[in-house]
Amino acid sequence: MGTVFGPVWLTISTWVFTALLLFLAVVSSSAARGAIAPNPLVGIRTPRLRSSARAWRAGHAAAAPVAWAGFGVALVCAVVGLAVPPVRFGVVVTFAITVVMVFLVATRAAGKRA
Repeated sequence: MGTVFGPVWLTISTWVFTALLLFLAVVSSSAARGAIAPNPLVGIRTPRLRSSARAWRAGHAAAAPVAWAGFGVALVCAVVGLAVPPVRFGVVVTFAITVVMVFLVATRAAGKRA
């Protein structure tokens, strides 16, 4: 079943990925401010970043701009995807997954560098 904009699952997954990137950006920013202490549940949970509160904040401060940029790109892609119907959904899904993975890897790398 689909809509004018393509399969319903594609629309839902696009907004789910966008929401996950927003969550990542908010968590990174909150941890950078010290609102989220080192923990085993949320944030960039590498041993180096969890070694001290200072390392935790520095790593998340380095990752926050990358996470916000990823969210911005995902939001633009989601809106364009809705505004430009039927794009070949395989291309859109591949692009969306690639964007999410690139920003997750970049965020982790930025956190490790800090």
